[in-house]
Amino acid sequence: MAALIELKHLKKYFPTSKGALHAVDDVSFSIEEGTTLGVVGESGCGKSTLGRTIIHLHESTDGQIIYRGKDMC
Repeated sequence: MAALIELKHLKKYFPTSKGALHAVDDVSFSIEEGTTLGVVGESGCGKSTLGRTIIHLHESTDGQIIYRGKDMC
């Protein structure tokens, strides 16, 4: 079965006065259709930024988001 969504080396950096803030740094995973994935972590670790980057509320810094075989970046 092919992956419904696949992330390859996804990165989202935000510029700050002290340099780049690495909110999402080199995240890769795939989700098969009909399965569920949970993302767990401390407050401020990038869970929401990851989700927002996947649905393009934030533009990714680097990496690929592949949805149903189509590159979305």
